[in-house]
Amino acid sequence: MGYFLFGLDTFGMDERIVQLRHEVDPGNLSTTVIDIQSSTLHEISAACQTAAFFGTGRLAILRDPIAVPKRGEQQDDADEEAEAAGGGRIRWPELMDVLKRTQPSTTIVLRHQGALSPGHYARKAIKALGWTEEAFAIPRGHVLLEWVIQRANQLQCLLEPDAAIQLLNLLYPDVWQRESRWDTVTPDLRVIAIEIEKLASASSDGRVGPDLVRELVADRGGYKAFALNEAAFSGQRDTALRELDQVLEAGESPERILAQVSSESTTIAAVRHLREFGAGSVAAAAGTSEGRLSTLNKKQVPTQTTTLRRIAESVRNADAAVKTGHAERVSATITPLIAEVAEAVRQGSGSGRSRS
Repeated sequence: MGYFLFGLDTFGMDERIVQLRHEVDPGNLSTTVIDIQSSTLHEISAACQTAAFFGTGRLAILRDPIAVPKRGEQQDDADEEAEAAGGGRIRWPELMDVLKRTQPSTTIVLRHQGALSPGHYARKAIKALGWTEEAFAIPRGHVLLEWVIQRANQLQCLLEPDAAIQLLNLLYPDVWQRESRWDTVTPDLRVIAIEIEKLASASSDGRVGPDLVRELVADRGGYKAFALNEAAFSGQRDTALRELDQVLEAGESPERILAQVSSESTTIAAVRHLREFGAGSVAAAAGTSEGRLSTLNKKQVPTQTTTLRRIAESVRNADAAVKTGHAERVSATITPLIAEVAEAVRQGSGSGRSRS
């Protein structure tokens, strides 16, 4: 029997391997872990073909079977041909020959860190062996939000939805919602799980709300993740510009700020359609989570069509200037954008609103 685990969610893969170890070799007497590209073919063969102790099951965990520098989540045919010819110390045909001769009493787990296209040669080969294939993608949006809440439940802890959103906003502002070409970080489920354990331990009654999250979870970006958006989209121009200065001084990239403002404007526009189409449909269409829509729906966000159009136009112009290279400095483009967004909201809500 064999398993092929692959994907970008290394935490999920490692937890799955722990589960398999408990099932196959609970006494941890017949488990071998091998880094394929740091081992010899003889060592790998011995791990796969040695009989288990005391008649129990044997488990061989083989890490990094595909030795090619990662160039992204997908690989083209040229990459695959290079790998099949032997891009690393152990050639794939040699590894397959060993796997085919594995003892029936031995369970093999291949662990590859990285996504693979459906037609990748390794996936085809594993299918031919009759093994179980399991993909581990990093969840985003409502899927990640549900994972966080369920993870807390496993610790007998009730993590309120608003608290779960607060946690993700502090750890991975904006990028936890969906992938973007501006992303410089990726949600790490291992980090999130550690924070959940900390919150569960600190809760006196098994319930965690937003206040406890704000108290115990550090802002990994070094600033209040959504303070800038909150100020801009509530029409507080001067406050928003001060927040922008702090964000830039903290080292945040202007590109990420632009992406956050763009994402916020899209989600706010989607809030207007909640009553007509329902949270599930709107969240799917907008590429966001129901929780985020619910949070914004409770706030005083701009809903006037003219205001939203002005904001969308400002964001579109700034994005186009950056993409076409017409902006001499991206940071110089962000400042007028924030001012324009805040001013559009202020005017749409009435001239009496304060700017600070």
